[in-house]
Amino acid sequence: MKYVLRGAAVTFDPRLRVVKRAHVAISDRKLVFVGSSRRTLPEAFRNTPLVDVDGYIYPGLIDLHNNLSYTFLGLWSITRKFLDRDQWRGQTRYKREIRGPAELLALANPELRFSLFHAADGFPAGVGDDPGDLPS
Repeated sequence: MKYVLRGAAVTFDPRLRVVKRAHVAISDRKLVFVGSSRRTLPEAFRNTPLVDVDGYIYPGLIDLHNNLSYTFLGLWSITRKFLDRDQWRGQTRYKREIRGPAELLALANPELRFSLFHAADGFPAGVGDDPGDLPS
């Protein structure tokens, strides 16, 4: 599978530059090209799908922390302002809509709790919910 991401690419060169308008070309789960969108893409990527990420791209970095429940449930809709995370985590609606489904997933697949999985695009993504969020 080939595609090109367009967004701000954070480099890890000695100057730690951020290329504000960058293309990141990917083929078969491998980075092939990272550069300014003003540069010509390699020929093999001229007619591939272009994905505007509207944010930052960290080519080559792996997300080592991802709350699995938000990966498949989406963002939780907040109905009031909370002063800290301990307030919303105790809400009945949060337990029913987020924590409950996450617990079911962990109980059915305990190996997913603190393991690596491949995200939809094939790149490894870390899974590591707060130990207090999921059953042992």
